[in-house]
Amino acid sequence: MSMILDLVQNFVHSGEKMSQKKEVRKMKKFLGILMVFAMVTSVWAANPDQCKLTVMVEDKSVAIDQTSADFGTVTLSKNDARIKSSSGGGGNATGVFLSVLNDGNVTETFGLKVSSSTGDVWKPAAAIGSDLFVLYALFATVTDGATAPTEAQLNKADNLVTGANLNSTADIYSSAPYCASNGVSVSANKTLRTLWLGMDTPNATSSYATQTFWITVTAG
Repeated sequence: MSMILDLVQNFVHSGEKMSQKKEVRKMKKFLGILMVFAMVTSVWAANPDQCKLTVMVEDKSVAIDQTSADFGTVTLSKNDARIKSSSGGGGNATGVFLSVLNDGNVTETFGLKVSSSTGDVWKPAAAIGSDLFVLYALFATVTDGATAPTEAQLNKADNLVTGANLNSTADIYSSAPYCASNGVSVSANKTLRTLWLGMDTPNATSSYATQTFWITVTAG
C-alpha cells in the first residue's frame, strides 16, 4: 500500500512540475510579445516628428560668349558673307561661329531668330531679294564644331533663321553626319554648343552703310 501511495504522490508531483513548465513557457511567450510591442511602440513614439522637403525652381538660361561677330566686307547677291569674325568669335570661308552656353539648371533646347538690320533696312527672308538677306544656322558640339561645316551642310532649308523664333530639332539647325549633337536637349551645368552662321546678301540694297543685326538664342 505504501508503495502505491508513493507512486501516486510522485505522479502528482511530476504533474505539478510539468504544469509549472507549461506556465513558464506561456510566461516567456507573453513577455516576448510585450517586448515586441514595446519596441514597435518606441519606433512610432515621436510626437511630433519631422521630414525634410526640398524643391528647386527651374531656371532656363542661355548665354552667348561673344558680344558680336563680323561677316566682313562682301559683295551683293553673294553667299561669301562667311569670311571672318571679331570680338571673340571665329570664322572661315564657310561662316562665323559663336559659343552658346546653357547656364541654367535644367536641360534646354535652343531656339533662334534674327532681327532686321538697324533702321529696318535689310530684312530676313527665305530667299535673297532687294534688301532681303538669308541667314543659316547650325548647332554642333564643341568638338564637332571645331571643324567648319561645308556650305552644303550649312545652307539647308531646315537651317534657315527667320524673324520668328524656331526651336532646334533633329533636322532644324542640324546636319548629320557633320555633328553628333545639335541644339536639342542641351544638358545643364555649363554645356556649350558651337553655333555656325552663314549669310546670303541681298541682290540689291538701298543702303551701303554697315548693316547691324541681332541674333537671339532662346532656351526652351
